Amino acid sequence: MKKIIIGAFLLITLLLPSYAYAEDVNIIGGNVCTKETENSPVCNSTKKDPFTGSNSALLNIANILSWIGGVIAVIMIIFAGFTYVTSSGDDGKIKTAKNIILFSVVGLVVIVVSRIIVAFVIDRTLK
Repeated sequence: MKKIIIGAFLLITLLLPSYAYAEDVNIIGGNVCTKETENSPVCNSTKKDPFTGSNSALLNIANILSWIGGVIAVIMIIFAGFTYVTSSGDDGKIKTAKNIILFSVVGLVVIVVSRIIVAFVIDRTLK
């Protein structure tokens, strides 16, 4: 009974939305032009450019690929955790689970670094 209560609590905790009352900051993409700066040359040029603008194809592709890669990495980490828990002391399964976790975290780091590179390249093309 105790396991069911703990499991239900964890499930409810994970499914309920959590709120962070913080300012929304878009590092890559998004609308960075406000009412005060909408007539500036930077905002006018970024609105018109289909490749590097605020709703550009390049940013949309980078966003989609990042989300897909992130979701796959998180699923692999969950799978590796399940494999680790159910290994029953088998050294081969433990090693496999640790490797999956390691490679998933490395994949997440690669995704973050690639997003930084895309942001840098697009920033340099606008100047």
